[in-house]
Amino acid sequence: MQKKLWLSIVTAMIGVGLLVAASFAGSASSASQSKGSTSKVGGTLRVNLSTTDLNYTDPSLEYESTGWQVEYATALKLLNWRETKAQLYNEAASRVTVAPNGKRYTFTIRPGLRLSNGEKITAANFRFAIQRANNPKMQSPASAFLSDLGAMTTRGKYTLIINLKKPRPDFASIVSMPFFQAISMKTPIDPNGVKTPPSGGPYYISSRDIGRSVVLSRNKYYKGSRPHNPNSITIQVNTNLDTSLLQVRSNQKDYDMFGVPPTAHVELHNKYPKQYHVSPGVITDYVTMNTTYGSKGENIKNHSCFNGNSGVGVRTRQAVNYVVNRPAALAQRGAFAGTTTDQVLPPTMPGFKQWKIYPTGKPNAAKANSLKPKKCASTVFYGSTSPISVAILQLVKGDLAKIGINTTLKTFTFAVRQAKEGHRGEPFDLDLQAWGADYPDPVDFIDILLDGRNIQAENNINNSYFNNATFNARMQAAGRISNLPKRYAAWALIDRDVMKQQAPIAPLFFRTVREFTSKRVGCWSYQPIYGTMNLNAICIG
Repeated sequence: MQKKLWLSIVTAMIGVGLLVAASFAGSASSASQSKGSTSKVGGTLRVNLSTTDLNYTDPSLEYESTGWQVEYATALKLLNWRETKAQLYNEAASRVTVAPNGKRYTFTIRPGLRLSNGEKITAANFRFAIQRANNPKMQSPASAFLSDLGAMTTRGKYTLIINLKKPRPDFASIVSMPFFQAISMKTPIDPNGVKTPPSGGPYYISSRDIGRSVVLSRNKYYKGSRPHNPNSITIQVNTNLDTSLLQVRSNQKDYDMFGVPPTAHVELHNKYPKQYHVSPGVITDYVTMNTTYGSKGENIKNHSCFNGNSGVGVRTRQAVNYVVNRPAALAQRGAFAGTTTDQVLPPTMPGFKQWKIYPTGKPNAAKANSLKPKKCASTVFYGSTSPISVAILQLVKGDLAKIGINTTLKTFTFAVRQAKEGHRGEPFDLDLQAWGADYPDPVDFIDILLDGRNIQAENNINNSYFNNATFNARMQAAGRISNLPKRYAAWALIDRDVMKQQAPIAPLFFRTVREFTSKRVGCWSYQPIYGTMNLNAICIG
């Protein structure tokens, strides 16, 4: 059922005449606050973000699910996803037309829009957002999506014309990403980001105390129909996961963006059926293996256990995939957590095909050792400080010892770890990661995680630093295919072949999304693209 939902949205996104002439009122969410709405307005939604902080509150730099959950409440985008559906609609753009050759997109911006600082929003604000994100000085992960970007021009105040070097069938989804929301023309080019950027959506970030708190306030200039129920949303970061659960149970807090302790899910499911929600996600957890650490050109003396596109490095990566205990890793997340997997694409993503490459049940240490993997006396394994992450790190450490790979675990807060791993040349061998889809197309999984052409100095998402010319070319070609069956078939084969032939990562499991709220929370709704509760739509009772 979920896969059919993805297929229907992707089908709707591709083709000439995309999203033509939809009015703002007609494109608003069905959960909108129109006249006569029964949604309760007012109050403060009190949120925790346990174990970590947001990486950034700058839209050009933030690229984590928690940050995008915040930005879904704050951003105004050319095209957006509905609150409760995997359905793309016109938001700031009242009309979008696509040239017959698929290389020119014309967006007509609705007049009268304003940022939270009162600045009028025109086509120039969106052009500047794209240019800023693509500026090499920003080192933005958004640049990975803009390799086909050509000239951008504005015609008058309210027409934005974007030319592409080559057709990009997923471009409508790309412009819906929070990177490219309307921003102030005064926003500086700063790779450290800005803390409280003005925004054009229902809310804006009114304050941020790094390491402590984030506050969202209503945007008084927002006149659209998207839900904006709470008066404010307060987020306390770096909270304790166990303490946070007690606070939500007792209604002192309303929700933890990070989740709940893994041992709590069965009780919450049974005791609080109206407050505990399980939803399908589009997230794969995996171990990356650094394929270039210490290779020629890097200022590092030691060489990784996993280097290279052939020979012992590849065999060692394949051996890791045979020896990791996927069911044990998944069990650390508790009940209703997901399903084990040995592939890059999750089962809910178009293009998924079950190949059965490595064991998703009982691991096969004998097969792993028969590949004669490299015996590595000392490898560095990065992970987060969260209890679940630490537990999985310890399990994988034990698995790797069975094939002669000894690891030193190094844990960091989530934001620190992401910054370190995103730095090219960072001295680590392995990394415990998770990836969730930006939009429902396999290019957003395989290409973003494994295309070597996307590697830059900072903010890398390809944390295996995998760079294989053959697969780079195959990914580029698959991304150009507009025929859906052929497109999905091409990505399915890449998924199979990259894991069988190169294995730069060891996929572990595919997640569900489990959320627990206080009794005060009503109007609960779930955005399936971002895999999170909609902060802006919550009613406080």
